[in-house]
Amino acid sequence: MREKQDMKQGKLHMGFSTPITFHHPDYTAMQVTNGILGGFSHSKLFINVREKESMAYYASSSYSSHYGLVYVMAGIDAELEEKAVKLITEQLTVLQNGDITDLELEQTKALLNNGIRSTFDSARGQIEVFDQFKELDENFTAEGLISKWDAVTKEDVKKMASTLKLEIVYLLSGKEATNNEEN
Repeated sequence: MREKQDMKQGKLHMGFSTPITFHHPDYTAMQVTNGILGGFSHSKLFINVREKESMAYYASSSYSSHYGLVYVMAGIDAELEEKAVKLITEQLTVLQNGDITDLELEQTKALLNNGIRSTFDSARGQIEVFDQFKELDENFTAEGLISKWDAVTKEDVKKMASTLKLEIVYLLSGKEATNNEEN
């Protein structure tokens, strides 16, 4: 799907489905997987699509656990759509093949851990976290969540990445210039 508006940068969005949702036992493993794919500045998308290839102004992913969706977003030059989609798909394939470094895994866990701990530093943060996790049957604690993230292995990440199925590629790009607009 493609849409055009007055803009210079194209916005590439890719949507992936997964059976791993908020209530699934592998929920925390999918959070780690998303972190390694595109959730942080050390992620495969950020390093390989944005930094190494200089193909994107930004490149990241987010995990919508209530819907079983992973979104990949990248700001690209619209002419690079095909190349960008290919490179993003390759990063997912790398995860599916288990090519994950110890550093990627440990940095992701550390950032997830720090994120939840810092959220508990304020009353508002605590309210938001408890509201998010209120549907769980267990007594939620930050330490319990952290221990689940810490238990995630490279094999778990490989397994989670293998559940991701590309559903849609959407590009929002600039309108074509007419003869009157070229000056």
